[in-house]
Amino acid sequence: MKKLGWGILATLLSLTILMGCNDDNDGYSLGNFWVAIATVDKHGDSDIDYTLQLDDENTVLQPVAFGYPHFKTKNNQRVVVNYTILGDKHTADKKKYLVKVNALKEILTKSILELTEANKDSIGHDPLRVKDMWITNNYLNFKFDYYGGGKIHFINLVKDPNNATDDNGTILLELRHNENDDYRNNLLTGLVSFDLNSLNLTNNQEVKIKVKAKEYDNHWYEKTFSYTHSVE
Repeated sequence: MKKLGWGILATLLSLTILMGCNDDNDGYSLGNFWVAIATVDKHGDSDIDYTLQLDDENTVLQPVAFGYPHFKTKNNQRVVVNYTILGDKHTADKKKYLVKVNALKEILTKSILELTEANKDSIGHDPLRVKDMWITNNYLNFKFDYYGGGKIHFINLVKDPNNATDDNGTILLELRHNENDDYRNNLLTGLVSFDLNSLNLTNNQEVKIKVKAKEYDNHWYEKTFSYTHSVE
């Protein structure tokens, strides 16, 4: 069985995130593992009574063996999971895999923050580089690069109540980074999820959202997308 340390996992994240599984019609090997981003769906009080909904939205992992049994799971928790497929129980609309969970790592998950006079300076305005952005299960997710040397950095998605929408009603959000006066010695990769429930939208409400972020060399990342809110 391959053993994956989190240093190796960080390297994998810098290359790619595997969002799903490839079927092996002849069975599954205990020597293989996959790495994916998922949301925890708790089914009881036990830390090992849960399933994992992958971000492709059509794949569910059912843990039946644990190489990492002491992780404290929470409902709707965002995680990176390292797993080995043991079998499958597919349905008409879902791919369901029986897996051994080799490791779990929690992804930083936050609500969208309202910009105020009190926090506008501490939020920071340091650059980063957005590598990917996607929506799943009412979470807006970012994979990003930044330079650091060892201090704790802070990342937030903010809305300005004085400039909440543009003339077309598009919701305006900004990804903000405070590097805490850290040295820019090493290129690092981060993952963060923001709960879109904090926008207080109604069920099935359709909106457009524009996200911007300050990048290096005075460049700006900007992306506008449509979003339909779902109350689960």
